[in-house]
Amino acid sequence: MGGRKAILGNRISTNAIGGLTIYSSTRNSILGNSILDNTEFGIYAVGPCTRTVIGGNTVEGNGSTPGDNVDLSGATGIIVQ
Repeated sequence: MGGRKAILGNRISTNAIGGLTIYSSTRNSILGNSILDNTEFGIYAVGPCTRTVIGGNTVEGNGSTPGDNVDLSGATGIIVQ
């Protein structure tokens, strides 16, 4: 995703690669989604993501380890609620 986007109330599931990628994108809202059973990751963010808000999502069963559900380690500026 890129630019000012709202990802609200969606089901993102069973994708061959990953669920949701945020790549150097600011002022996004990722709220109230179900992100389930994607092959590689649930939510992955990298780069400057200033004022991006992530909260109230169900993120389960993604990748091969629990750490694959959400990886924000390469991103800055994300607000987790």
